[in-house]
Amino acid sequence: MKILMATMSMGLGGAETHVLELSRALAARGHEVFVASAGGVYAEELERAGVKHVQAPLCSKSPAAVARAVRVLSRLMEQEKFDIVHAHARIPAFICGKLKKKYGFAFITTAHFDFRVDALLAGITDWGERVLAVSADIAENVTKKYGYPAEKITLVNNGIDTARFSPANSGAGVRARLGVDGKKVVMYLGRLDEDSFLPAKVLLESAEALYRECADVRVLIVGSGEKYGELCEKAKEINERLGAELALLPGGTAQAAEHIAACDVFVGPSRSAMEALASGKPTVVAGTFGMLGIFSPEVAGEALRTNFCCRASAPATAEKVSACVLRLLSLSAEEREAAALYGRNFIKEHYSVAAMADTCEAEYKNLLAARGKRAVLCGYYGYGNIGDEAMLGALTSALARSGRAGKICVMSRTPAETAARFCAEAVPRYDVRALHRAFAEADVLIFGGGNILQDKTSTKSLVYYTHVLSLAQKHACRTALCANGIGPILQKKNMKLVKNALAQADYISMRDEGSLLLARELTGREDIFAASDLAFACAQGGEKPAHLSHVPKNVRYYAVFPKRIRGVAPARLISFFCRMKREHGLVPVFAAMYKGEDGSLCHELSRALPWAYY
Repeated sequence: MKILMATMSMGLGGAETHVLELSRALAARGHEVFVASAGGVYAEELERAGVKHVQAPLCSKSPAAVARAVRVLSRLMEQEKFDIVHAHARIPAFICGKLKKKYGFAFITTAHFDFRVDALLAGITDWGERVLAVSADIAENVTKKYGYPAEKITLVNNGIDTARFSPANSGAGVRARLGVDGKKVVMYLGRLDEDSFLPAKVLLESAEALYRECADVRVLIVGSGEKYGELCEKAKEINERLGAELALLPGGTAQAAEHIAACDVFVGPSRSAMEALASGKPTVVAGTFGMLGIFSPEVAGEALRTNFCCRASAPATAEKVSACVLRLLSLSAEEREAAALYGRNFIKEHYSVAAMADTCEAEYKNLLAARGKRAVLCGYYGYGNIGDEAMLGALTSALARSGRAGKICVMSRTPAETAARFCAEAVPRYDVRALHRAFAEADVLIFGGGNILQDKTSTKSLVYYTHVLSLAQKHACRTALCANGIGPILQKKNMKLVKNALAQADYISMRDEGSLLLARELTGREDIFAASDLAFACAQGGEKPAHLSHVPKNVRYYAVFPKRIRGVAPARLISFFCRMKREHGLVPVFAAMYKGEDGSLCHELSRALPWAYY
């Protein structure tokens, strides 16, 4: 594949190192990889690995810089005709998203951070056709804050080169150059910008407490950025007050492995913490968003969930950092060895470069395989029926997760609402021209669940659905009846319509045994399968639905979906609900499966039972 990575810069930082390791791994597998960025210390490393680096001002949102970046990327895309464009930050993703339509590449993004969001930023953020998220909590953020479908997000680990970051490395040269031979070195390594310098600041604030307990300690803060000068001034004040070169800030470096090898204890978050653990260093996991403390089996799960960023953890403080550092400095040789072995093995198991490249490569291939493919979904959609909408939700989610359907188009009575709710295209189900266009572009028509082959509603309904099947087949669409049911068929003449529809379908599965046996009897086909109702594939769990927010937390309730049945008076239902409340302390929450038919009964019951909920 020919792949373009678009990122803000290739300077020091976790996302930048992620791009470096991923690009090198993909190039080693035979792919042709380009990286477009504003440049930085890692640009030379890319070139040495056979990855072409293209300078583009992708780190600025000024109109002039964006215009220049568009020109550079347009020329590059015109020349190279990339299969995949993979953006790693908001500005590059915005620009690449604008160029996608013109150049026709498959577009994917990686979410590295918990991006700030407001109405404007949400509007200009382009997440592409698929998203890779470096942690579970970042994936949740993309879904909650931006409304991006969870089924289109895949977790990808940060790849750590455990050959490069290894206990075998010697930090002797760095120690000698910085004059810390024979000292106990506590290190932070990372960017010193507004959004990332907090752990370095907290470590610096802990320096005097560390010095009082251990005069041989030295605090080494390796990095550069807009806060570098401020931290240097703070370090100078501390050193002058104590009369010792306690705090050192040598600036940024591309030689992260050699510098980490020079420390006795590491303090930091995210990728730098992972690199320290891979190097066999006892590590205090502390960052801008919080602090997990000493890395150990007790905090490993939360570290994994948040990509070592400590989101939702208690804030880092100088007191907590100094206590953790002193604890690690006091470890025996055996304890240090055990901690080093556990940390390195954890990184090798969960954060290998090979696993990162495998995930990205698979997503690229799925995107390319799905390009141009289109599925049209047909059912009783857009009528407000909870069951049919649940089946549609399950089907669209399953298709998105599989990566095999590039585009999904739903035939709906209310296409605008359906498109917004299910993140799919939608067409009016009775617009013949729109249906012809949809089938002309489609590979498959899927009847997505329900008993739509029936004439209880009317013969017109059965004729409509069988006509849709014929129309799709005329456009060379394959047809699939997925987890359908048959009947009731009240008119004998209509059985022939059902038989013909089943005989012509390419794939059939039935959701109940009666329908399965009837379908096989009518067609003589053995390739008709049993399946569960699609609604059972709906995602479960999560937060309480918004329409239940008015039910107090202390109320014990059960859900009721009432339906009018001849011979069953509402008074009998009311008597039952009263007994449930009296004997079991349970109150009903009414919901209409189909508002058009069941809504009035829900209103009637809730008026009769003022303590119930609707």
